[in-house]
Amino acid sequence: MNAKELSIAAASSEKILMKSDTSELSIAYLRIEDLRSNSRNSRTHSKRQLRQIADSIKTFGFANPVLLDRNNTVVAGHGRVAAAKLLGMSEVPTIRLANLSPDQVRAYVIADNRLAEKAGWDKAILAIELQHLLTIDGEFDVTITGFEIPEIDLLLTATSDKPDPDDDFEATELSEAVTQPGDSWQLGRHRILCGNSIEQASFSKRGPPSFLQIRLITSKLTETSVATAPRDTGNFRWHVAR
Repeated sequence: MNAKELSIAAASSEKILMKSDTSELSIAYLRIEDLRSNSRNSRTHSKRQLRQIADSIKTFGFANPVLLDRNNTVVAGHGRVAAAKLLGMSEVPTIRLANLSPDQVRAYVIADNRLAEKAGWDKAILAIELQHLLTIDGEFDVTITGFEIPEIDLLLTATSDKPDPDDDFEATELSEAVTQPGDSWQLGRHRILCGNSIEQASFSKRGPPSFLQIRLITSKLTETSVATAPRDTGNFRWHVAR
């Protein structure tokens, strides 16, 4: 390589470094009171979610800096700033996006939230990770992930090949239906009608049945008693004889 080629290569490298320097990001801790809320931010946060963000910051630290424009207006991180206030923090880590134009900032405020919503989950891997977190000893709260216990249960159940033992039980089948279409049960001031809601005839005024055989089933799904219910102009009372 001759001197001219070396000079051209050096100049090209210098341009690349200059371009890289302008794209480098630096973190600065700023006082929350010096930050300005973005009036054009369309993202909302419930009180419950802000508390969840605050719990996440307490557990993992403030690992996601707040993004600001050149005027200290929040571009992304309104929820994190609000959560920091709940925790009594006075400063938060920030990154200034000084290279973005005002129009780019307005677009990024939307894109930062919307693009994250379009991501999906590999439910098999997610179930494995949540299952592992559930086995951690101590007072670790798996809901710090943002998933509630019912959601976790559904995920683990859906991805498990083994049947749930609680679903395996013997049920006693009744030989005949207790209530027939047209029967009206009066319970104090209320009535429960067995009928078809799209048929006008179902809404005709009916009294409770004169006699109705009632089978009471205990929590063990075994038949324990049979009773009859007389018609009554007042409350529809039924007496059980064991």
